[in-house]
Amino acid sequence: MKDNLRDVIEITDREADGTYRLMYTTKVGDTIYVLDFLKKKSKSGTATPQADLDRIEARLKKVKERYAKS
Repeated sequence: MKDNLRDVIEITDREADGTYRLMYTTKVGDTIYVLDFLKKKSKSGTATPQADLDRIEARLKKVKERYAKS
């Protein structure tokens, strides 16, 4: 990942039907967070839709804010 999501790791797994399951994780402090999990629906292209990236970024921001308060 890049930019604001540079601390996020994308884990992919190819299924028998050719789809991908994507999980976006990050470690903050001693905790690993799963920020999002989805099934790739598009038959063409590998880019994650911007709406999904925006949701992941918002969740990452919340995790970091909670961690900063503790």
